[in-house]
Amino acid sequence: MLGTALMLSMMSAWRDRQELQKVTAANDFLRKSLGEMTIAITAKEKEIDRLEQAGCPPAAREGGGNGAKAR
Repeated sequence: MLGTALMLSMMSAWRDRQELQKVTAANDFLRKSLGEMTIAITAKEKEIDRLEQAGCPPAAREGGGNGAKAR
């Protein structure tokens, strides 16, 4: 009886550990993605600042010159 309870407890702990590893991996992926997005946003902000200082008209700034409209 005690052996069965111990075995069930160990199985539960093993599943919890596996779930924690999955959540940790997902968290690492999201953290990396957030870092990459932050870098990209900072680069765009610098580009916008540069264009504003150069006196570039707003129409030329929209879409970054690739034909897309800014939102």
